[in-house]
Amino acid sequence: MPRILKNIRIDEVSACTKGAGVGTKIVLMKRDTSADDDFDEWHREQAAIAERQNEEHLREDGEREERDERVCKAARERFIKKLEQGFCRRTRRRSCKRSPHEQGR
Repeated sequence: MPRILKNIRIDEVSACTKGAGVGTKIVLMKRDTSADDDFDEWHREQAAIAERQNEEHLREDGEREERDERVCKAARERFIKKLEQGFCRRTRRRSCKRSPHEQGR
């Protein structure tokens, strides 16, 4: 699952010809500056796509965290309920302790 970095500060961006991490990719571009209008429109379109994708990932991440929290809460409640009932896993009975009348036997 990809990690979303928050509150990140970028000090430098450098051009490179090979990605440094596992599964990383790079994009190299070269353009003619005489037609800046076309590039600006393309750049705006790409920025809008990236923004939509980022919002989608953040929404999915939030939903996943909420679902995980609900699952953990339910598991915790079941565990506490079993503890309160005195459930014994070893004997599959309600309590591992012997009752007073069983101790005499």
